Amino acid sequence: MSSVPTAPIPTLTTTIPTVLDSVPVILLFLFGVFGNLTALVVLCARRKNHEWRPFYRFVLGLAVTDGGGLLISIPISEYQYLSRFREPLPEPLCEYLAFAYTFTLMSSALIVCCMSVDRFLATFLPLLYSSATKGRRANVTLALVWTTSAALCGLPVLGFGSAKVFYPGSWCFLNFIDTDVTLNMVYSYVYACTGVIIVTLTLFLNLAVILYFLCKRLKCMRNSSTSPSRNLRDFHVIGFLVSIVTVFTSCWFPLMVIVLIICIYHGEDKCISAGPL
Repeated sequence: MSSVPTAPIPTLTTTIPTVLDSVPVILLFLFGVFGNLTALVVLCARRKNHEWRPFYRFVLGLAVTDGGGLLISIPISEYQYLSRFREPLPEPLCEYLAFAYTFTLMSSALIVCCMSVDRFLATFLPLLYSSATKGRRANVTLALVWTTSAALCGLPVLGFGSAKVFYPGSWCFLNFIDTDVTLNMVYSYVYACTGVIIVTLTLFLNLAVILYFLCKRLKCMRNSSTSPSRNLRDFHVIGFLVSIVTVFTSCWFPLMVIVLIICIYHGEDKCISAGPL
């Protein structure tokens, strides 16, 4: 098992974070957990309306993944603030936190992508989409998402890559800083490239669906042939999906780009330092 780089020990010029500095962490926990809990309550309360169609099963999976990820990770980070960082995060705990964060992010990204694929198929391939097994297909897809994410994010525990403590020492993530270690660089490339591909595919699918509905809306304004309630429901679902994609992409995509930039920069440095063959 690879060693976990620890955060630098505070010096006279380094300010130790106080309990007050943990307020953003507490707010993230409260808004994240209660927001996802509210989504679960609303989904269950309105189950007769949506009848657990695939899209809403993915919403349920997203709420469970995101809320669960916060529940199993944020309390540890908060404890570090409460203890005034007396002890650094031990290696096993750091690897656990890194797995929790990377798994939650990757799973959430894949589920959001699945929601976009669901809307794309329902819009452009309705006959294929409207099969009797679409509910079971959504359940299997969620299981595959969680299994694939766990396999990918669990690689550092097996030695393929490593975890690293990040400032202020309350959380861990994949080690994309110490890329002198080849496995760290390779794993960072794999994780970041996977994330960028997922986000790009999600944006493309959503753009296609939005353009379709805009054209459909303009056509309906000229010749009203579609039920107004159906149009309203379609736009409600699309609007909800776009809001989720916008929020998630703006938070996650920049991180993946930063990881790639750091890996590319360090890779070029290694090539330069190696000199000609």
